[in-house]
Amino acid sequence: MKEIRYRGGMLTFFLPDSWQEEYGADGGAAFFAGDSKDGTLNLHLTTIQRSDRGRVEEASLREVVTTGVTPGDPPAETLPTGNVLQRYERSKSNEEGRLHLTFWNVANAVQPKTIRYALFGFAVPADRAGSPEHEETLALLDGRIRAVEFTTLSPEEIQAKIRASRGPWWKFW
Repeated sequence: MKEIRYRGGMLTFFLPDSWQEEYGADGGAAFFAGDSKDGTLNLHLTTIQRSDRGRVEEASLREVVTTGVTPGDPPAETLPTGNVLQRYERSKSNEEGRLHLTFWNVANAVQPKTIRYALFGFAVPADRAGSPEHEETLALLDGRIRAVEFTTLSPEEIQAKIRASRGPWWKFW
């Protein structure tokens, strides 16, 4: 397994060594093994700053991860890591045909007022959904996503670290 340090380590997880990575200009990423017909895992990460003075509670994390959930979807769960996870599935059509989508919404609290929210979505052509290969890939992804780690640095600490890593423009070494 290779370690994925998404956006400089704001989110860390593992995928098989054979999976390829592509990063978009919008900050998102796509991961896939071989052909896109085998499925693509898309990832986006958002940081939410709360304006109130209270600490981030589990209820706030549950509210964030249940965005996009409809009646009948499984309930959100709190993981041993303290992250809150919501997994659900959808089907949709696009110009290339019908897709089966599995989503994992994961939220993490960086106290006192920051929420990190990762949206993972695995898309596969609908005719491959439910196949043994698809189920095996979903099981692998489910385990890897449940184990994601978010940085504990605050947004201010991240910005300070970025500034510190930049050398003065006038140094040539």
